[in-house]
Amino acid sequence: RTNGAIIGTQRPDGSGAYGGVDTSGSRPNYSLGASTGGSTSFSAGAHSDGKSNAGIKAGVTIKY
Repeated sequence: RTNGAIIGTQRPDGSGAYGGVDTSGSRPNYSLGASTGGSTSFSAGAHSDGKSNAGIKAGVTIKY
């Protein structure tokens, strides 16, 4: 049984975006995010069930 899906794209430079839904809980949880490419990559994302469960995330990836 599948409880949701995430679909995304990634370009050759490492930048990309994704979106999805998780239906394993009592309410569906939606998420989306994106990242830049290059040797220093910044990423950000958010998720929410449309009610009380919500959050954000951010990060930096340095390739060396």
